[in-house]
Amino acid sequence: MRSLLARALRRAGFVVEAHATGDGALLALARRDTDVVLTDYQLPGVNGGAIGAEARRQGVPAVLVSATLDAIDDAERACFLRVLAKPFPLSELEEALEALKTAALRKRSGVRPATVVVAPPGATKKTSDGKG
Repeated sequence: MRSLLARALRRAGFVVEAHATGDGALLALARRDTDVVLTDYQLPGVNGGAIGAEARRQGVPAVLVSATLDAIDDAERACFLRVLAKPFPLSELEEALEALKTAALRKRSGVRPATVVVAPPGATKKTSDGKG
């Protein structure tokens, strides 16, 4: 899933930094150079709700994808620009990406946005070039 989402984001014009764990995504957010976040909810380490809360605290727009929407409370849901239920049609992902792109461009006018992508573990392994 992580590889698929990263590829879709690259095609949409994003620079992608993919992480297999919630902790990795939080470290990336701590650098404060992230423009948008796309995360799963169930992750090793911290969950997507914690990532969304940190993104919101920093004013970084975020989208959540999850197969377990019933586990997400209203406070966590409020941290996200969009919440997509897995499996979702490609058109929903494209709409969410467009919303992220619009939000990122508002945040950093004229700069191609960087993206943190987090997906379930084991989906793919990160390669030496950082893709994957």
